[in-house]
Formats: sequence, C-alpha cells, structure tokens
Amino acid sequence: MGDKLTGAFRRYAFARAFHSVQPDHAAPVHVSGPCPHRVLIVGADSAAGFGARTDELTLPGHFARHFAAVSGRGVDADVIAQAGMDAADALERLSGDERELSRYSCIVLSVAAAEIVSFLSERRWTERLDQLLSFLDERMDDECRVVILLPRLTSWVPYVARPVVDRVTGRAARWVHVAGTVAARHPRAALLLLPVRTTPPGTPWRPADYDRWGRALAECVYRLVPRDTRSGLEETISEDAIQRATGSLPVIPAVHEGRCGEEVSLILNLAKEWFEADAVALTVFDGDDVVITRAVGMAEGMRTPREVTPCDTTVRRPAGHVVPRMDQHPAYAPLAERTGLRFYAGYRIEAANGLPVGTLCIFRTEPGGALSEDDMAILRDFALRLSAALVG
Repeated sequence: MGDKLTGAFRRYAFARAFHSVQPDHAAPVHVSGPCPHRVLIVGADSAAGFGARTDELTLPGHFARHFAAVSGRGVDADVIAQAGMDAADALERLSGDERELSRYSCIVLSVAAAEIVSFLSERRWTERLDQLLSFLDERMDDECRVVILLPRLTSWVPYVARPVVDRVTGRAARWVHVAGTVAARHPRAALLLLPVRTTPPGTPWRPADYDRWGRALAECVYRLVPRDTRSGLEETISEDAIQRATGSLPVIPAVHEGRCGEEVSLILNLAKEWFEADAVALTVFDGDDVVITRAVGMAEGMRTPREVTPCDTTVRRPAGHVVPRMDQHPAYAPLAERTGLRFYAGYRIEAANGLPVGTLCIFRTEPGGALSEDDMAILRDFALRLSAALVG
C-alpha cells in the first residue's frame, strides 16, 4: 500500500484524536530539584496529551514528577508532539530542529500507534524506525538512552474507529516484534509496553491513565540512564546555535516593557531577597559580549566581553555555576576589581528550543562558598520563571 494511501488512512483513523481535548501546544515541563535530568519526548498519542487540557496532566507532566521522585533530581522535559506523528514525521521534525540532542539524558519516542494504523509493510516499518534511531545515535551523547513506547491498541477505542482497532490488533504484535528487532541493532534503545488502562474501557484518556503510564516510563528511564550522568559538567553547544537562539528573541526591549518587564523585575527582586544578594542581573549574549539587560543593585546596560565573565561558563552548565571568589579567578579578577563583587552564582536562561540565550546572575560583595543543592534548585526555579517570562 502506497505512502499516500497509508497517510490518508492514518488521518482517517486519527480523525477523532485530532479534535479531542488536548493542550494547545506542547510546552516543556519542569520539576524542581538539583542537577536536573533533561529528557526529550517526541511523538503522537500519549505525547500529544489526548483527553487532558494542560501539559501538567499529560504523560510528560506525570513522567517528570515521577522521575524526579525516583531519581532525587530535577527534571526538564522538552516535548515535540503532534497528533498522528509517525517515525518519518519525527525524523523530519528532529532534522529541522536546532536543539542539541547531545544535551539529553533520555529521548522517548511515542510513534508506534501512528505506524501501526497506517498499514505500512513491515519493511517500511523497519526502515523508518531504523533511520530514526540511526539519526539519534549520531547526535546523542554516549550516555543517552532511547525508550520506544509501545501502546496497547485497545486504549485507542475512544479516538480511533473500533473497526480500525480490531483490524490492526494482530498487526500490533508484529510491530512489537519489528521494533524489538530494530532496537536490538541499537544498543542504547529499549522498548516499553505501556500498562493497561485502569479507567473504564471506551472512555477518553484521563489524567489517571497518564499517571500510570508516566510512572511506568519513569521507572524504565531510571533503570536505563546511568546514575553518574554528566549533568553537572559543561555541555558542547555550538556558538552559532547560541547566537541564533539569542537573535530570535526581542529580549532587550521585552524586559523593559509591559507585563513582561514587570514580571522580570519581580523575579529579580525576589531572587535578590531570597539569596540575600547585593546585586542580581539578567544578562543576554550579544556577539562576543554579555549585556546586563535588567538588574537590581547594579547598573543596567553594562557590556562586558564574555571571556572575562562567569556567564560564558554558566550557559554551558545545565546544573548552574558558582564562583566563590571571582577576585581570585584569573579571568574574572578584573571584573571583581571594577565592580567590587566577589561571589557569583548563575543559572542559564533558555529559549523555547532549550538553547541558552543568557543567564540569571547572583552577586555578593563578600566571598562565599558553594551553594547547597536546595539553593541551586531554587536558583534554577527563578531562572525557569525568567525563561517563561521572556519566551512566553
């Protein structure tokens, strides 16, 4: 059966899913905690959140909370979701996306249902999944893992015509076999068959279903991801990617205008009070410089070469960055002498695609020690609020 016919059949099969209740857009989900894991969830069905009105009630939301609970760390879950997305669609989206896949601890693929109901040949199933996994293998970090979610087709009765479900149930077992065969060729990939629903059959998916699936996914990822994942170390992020992300945001005027400006000011003042800081700043990158676009306790508009500020290191560290004595650091000593500031703690500000565009900086005139894990988690929460305020 040709791709056009299978595509048309998939659209028919998912017609009710396209019009079901689901979040307006796939937003990132964040759970507070130290040294956060970053997870990417890609696909349709459970990733798209059918039957839930907010992202917090979907699979990504429940997964993030359960994963934070079992790992004892924070979680940043990015989502690329669309109803009816199959492996070919996922590969196209990821190929055209600028996010750095090497930054993730785990990548979750939820593309199986769309593949099963499309009635592709097993050869095409194999080719599509193999191409997607090969693409990820080339771009993931060595410690990253891939989880392929496998749905139970009876769960689709509320969204896919019952005759379709009856007809493809037998093919689902074959898809599981094919997926297992392909995954075996990719050592960092694993399969997860989602648990059976506990809510009444034939009813739309509910948060209770996503909670059950999110718990199962969290336990699976926790078993797969190495405990010593390098979330505290520097990441390799291309300079071009950072500059494109920064250039895509009207950050400098936004932080001074309207509701966004008021929210940024409120967040900075709260951070200054919480950390008993002498100064707090929101910085963004502009070429080779760092620009203080909004600040409390220090001058705004100051422009400083990136290499002589801690901010250039901060944007490459997903768990934040602390410099107890800037005055004793060979690169930062001139900045400390000029401003009188000695202690620095920072967390990066991210664009919608997860790329860093600037930093939230905490300064004190007196030297200090390392911040506790709880304090770093709180600093991260302030940075996430700034990111949300700027990105919208």
